[in-house]
Amino acid sequence: MVAKEDYKHITVRMPVDILEKIEGLAKAHHRDRSGEIIHACALYVAAHSDSPDNVYSLLFEKFLEEQQKEQKKDNPDKWVKVEEGWVD
Repeated sequence: MVAKEDYKHITVRMPVDILEKIEGLAKAHHRDRSGEIIHACALYVAAHSDSPDNVYSLLFEKFLEEQQKEQKKDNPDKWVKVEEGWVD
């Protein structure tokens, strides 16, 4: 279990529509709202992490692969791979 001192209380302002969606996801994933937000933030940080053995990084890569498969299935001629960076 994680010690209480490993956490810091913060306040975030968020659009109501996004918060409602997060609450729905939290309920579906059997988490409280804070747990869902922490999970989403961990996935975001992992997506920008250089550590390939990070479990969140692996989950994010799997998610991206599944999204590519779905989009290829739905629109095989319209799928375009975009690398990170600026598009001219």
